[in-house]
Amino acid sequence: MKISTILLLQMSSFLFGLAIFMHGFLPMSFSSTEKADFQDFPKNINEVQLDRSQYKARFSRTIIMLIDAFRMDFLEQEKNMPHLRKLLKNGEACMVKLNVQPPTVTMPRIKALTSGTIPSFIDVILNLGSSEVKTDTFLQQLNSNGGRLIFYGDSTWTRMFPDVFHRKGENQDPLFVSDFYEGDKNITKHLGNELKHPDWKMMILHYLGLDHIGHAEGPFSSKIPGKLKEMDEVASKIVFEMTRWNAKTHLPALFFVTGDHGMRDTGGHGGSSAPEITVPLVAISTNCSTSGKLYNQIDFAATLSVLLGLAIPSSSIGNLIPELLVDLSAEELLLAQLYNGERLLNKLRRQQNLNFDNQEFFLQHNEARELHKEYIRMKRLGDVDNSSLFKRARLFYFSSAQEMSDLLAKDFVKYDLWSIFIGLLLTCLVTIATLLILFIQPDQSLTIDWHSHNIFGILIGTLCLKHFPKRFLSVESTICTLGFVGNIIILIAIIIVRLNIKLVVEAVRWKKSPWIPKMHRINFFAISCTIFHSISYSSSSFIEEEHQLWYYFGMTLFLLVFITDLMRFKGISMQIFMKPDPVRRHNNQDFQQLQELHSVVIKYLLLFLAHIFIRRLNQTGDKWLSVPDLGDWFIMSENKVSLSWFFFCTLLLTVVACGQFCGILTGVLTFTAILLIYYFRTVSGQVRLATVSLSDSKISLILFWINLFEIAAINYIPIVYRRVFQRKRLPQDGTVLIGASITIFCLISSLLHKPHNAILNVICIFTCQVIRKSLNSIFSPVPKTFMIVLSHLWIGKMFFFYQGNSNSLASIDLNAGYVGLSSFNMTIVGLFITINTYSGPLLTLLVMLYHLQEDQNSDKYQCQTFLHTTSLFLIFPLSIYLIAATGFRNHLFVWTVFSPKLLYEAFNFGLFHVIFTVLGVTWCRHKA
Repeated sequence: MKISTILLLQMSSFLFGLAIFMHGFLPMSFSSTEKADFQDFPKNINEVQLDRSQYKARFSRTIIMLIDAFRMDFLEQEKNMPHLRKLLKNGEACMVKLNVQPPTVTMPRIKALTSGTIPSFIDVILNLGSSEVKTDTFLQQLNSNGGRLIFYGDSTWTRMFPDVFHRKGENQDPLFVSDFYEGDKNITKHLGNELKHPDWKMMILHYLGLDHIGHAEGPFSSKIPGKLKEMDEVASKIVFEMTRWNAKTHLPALFFVTGDHGMRDTGGHGGSSAPEITVPLVAISTNCSTSGKLYNQIDFAATLSVLLGLAIPSSSIGNLIPELLVDLSAEELLLAQLYNGERLLNKLRRQQNLNFDNQEFFLQHNEARELHKEYIRMKRLGDVDNSSLFKRARLFYFSSAQEMSDLLAKDFVKYDLWSIFIGLLLTCLVTIATLLILFIQPDQSLTIDWHSHNIFGILIGTLCLKHFPKRFLSVESTICTLGFVGNIIILIAIIIVRLNIKLVVEAVRWKKSPWIPKMHRINFFAISCTIFHSISYSSSSFIEEEHQLWYYFGMTLFLLVFITDLMRFKGISMQIFMKPDPVRRHNNQDFQQLQELHSVVIKYLLLFLAHIFIRRLNQTGDKWLSVPDLGDWFIMSENKVSLSWFFFCTLLLTVVACGQFCGILTGVLTFTAILLIYYFRTVSGQVRLATVSLSDSKISLILFWINLFEIAAINYIPIVYRRVFQRKRLPQDGTVLIGASITIFCLISSLLHKPHNAILNVICIFTCQVIRKSLNSIFSPVPKTFMIVLSHLWIGKMFFFYQGNSNSLASIDLNAGYVGLSSFNMTIVGLFITINTYSGPLLTLLVMLYHLQEDQNSDKYQCQTFLHTTSLFLIFPLSIYLIAATGFRNHLFVWTVFSPKLLYEAFNFGLFHVIFTVLGVTWCRHKA
């Protein structure tokens, strides 16, 4: 088996282990399908009987208006939502702040609001599918009690609760972020009709326009005030109708205005910054109080259930919000707190199976029960001086319930430790074996012998891994309960272990030194930085500010390469200027080297200046995210002319940068394509062009894609024809193929990028060329290939962060996925978002392949070096990170920092694994 084939198998094995690890580290949350009833409602406190009839509905009908991405300061600003602010000021409404647990995306937040549960982090991925929710919610409780529910808005609700709503009108494209107004107008249109119908008990409205504006233009867009005014007018309309209802019924109506999550300062959501996790909850009813206290979003389900006289959802782990329970009498409030506290205590007993006799929350709960009992006894005896008992009981109930809620929240997601162990075993073993392959000569082939005892050992190992954790460790694992599928997974894991042990043994037996020749100091610097970066994953701060490491490492590498490259010109300038003969001086070879020296200095000067500029283009990370950057300046309406000139010049530079990779005809088509891109951005309103007005026309995009098809046809079809029909291959086919791919990718990336970010493609290509030319001058063939590959991978990481990306899910630019689309298409949107998010790493990969293709005759083992370097660059840091994430699984920031980073790294590895597998099968097989 060839070494290149082994390396491809190693990456596939690592991906398999990574999938098992993620299955254990990001499991589905523990949510029972049990439905609550009043069987567990407390009937007495010791010998004192409780009056169950006091737990009853307080309102005739309820309206929940959910404004997607409704962050706290949108309501706090004076100019926004004047009607709601007036109600709050006059005491006709009240407001509390809700804390939203990550991930701050819609589907998990709806689950938290309606059920009172903590969604699992993996729900951030399931948000795209929004499958039916089996967990108990106040929606099912109201529906089972005969109350009709109606819904209008985000179709996520109807997918999660398909059989709950009596009438519904869902937005079929909730992920289509270019729709700012039409979907919301449809909801308001249905609202007008439903307010006249008396046959429903609860109406839910989910408005998406504010969230879409945030994704496209950010929270400081000029469209935000207008959208908030529109939402305020809808709320005003509902309040007016509520006044009419309240005059006709003995029970008033209840109206809530809140958000499912907030919005990041740079737009989008999904992370854990303060604007994303803090939302207002405005209640408009007969009696409530405003408070500056911060409550959890999961507290809403239990509180609303009490207000409506419903059984609290069985899976709810939230506390009650006292400010919303002012309508309840003292005895009724204590009864509700007792009910919820007993529920939480029973859940804690079942889940943790511990003795709580000496726990503070248990003692407080018992003390509250005693005070509650005494309060009831004294009241029934006619003693009215019992307010102190009520206050103390209420305080103890609330404090103990809050502590129990926090304990349940921490223990809500169960790690599959056996899956984590298997995943770590596979990934670490693959990493060690891949490192040791350095000691095996490239021409060496390995033979894996499958004797009968090997097969018998594998079967025994499969049985042990399947039954060992439960029988001897008392550890539950879903892999062990999957039946046949679980057996296959364990069998594959055993085979991977067997293969990697064989590789380790063969590498140890190999007596020769590593086949890669002695390294230059630049190589040692790059390797040392890669190791340090891997170790830095053990710090949450380093993960949040990872871009700082790559900026520092990258610029230091550029400086080191520049200084090393200058050393070859040592003494040349002095020799030239000391020669008296001007003719000789100008004809001397040394003078040509002086010109080359000037060229190197100028290129690196431009390189450093360009990187200083693009580093300030987009703030990223966490610490400095709120600091204004050049991108913020460019998108201001008063700077649209400057942005237009900058974007146009950028597109012209793109033609120049791509021109070196393709022929004249492709260059002409490239120029036409960039004109179409500029025209599309003009009619979209992002840049300006004289006499061109805003339009929804997609003609420019149609012509753009036709242009790309022509570029592909001109470059790809002749190669395919020669390969398929003539059975021959020209030496330049590889460079033509990759060069055309670079041009096409740059054009697509320029279309998807925000206009001010299109310059990144040009500077990325320029950086790769400058560094590659210096490395060619410094290194001999084998280390040169190693360093070219590693430096390009570094450059790709730098440009990933230059674009404004980070390890927070909120930095993903969803708007790029909808360029030119009029409806949601999962495949196209996913492809566009991937290309836009990973444009830097993907472009550097293409340029690197182009350079390697040009130098393919200089390194006999070029393909193997490429595969080995990329595989180690991907798997070594990731395996270290998996160990760190396991160690920090109980860390405070596990769901806000470590888990999002894990998703990024897993997707990045999966993406590049596919690319390198294709390259390994095609390129390496040809070279072999």
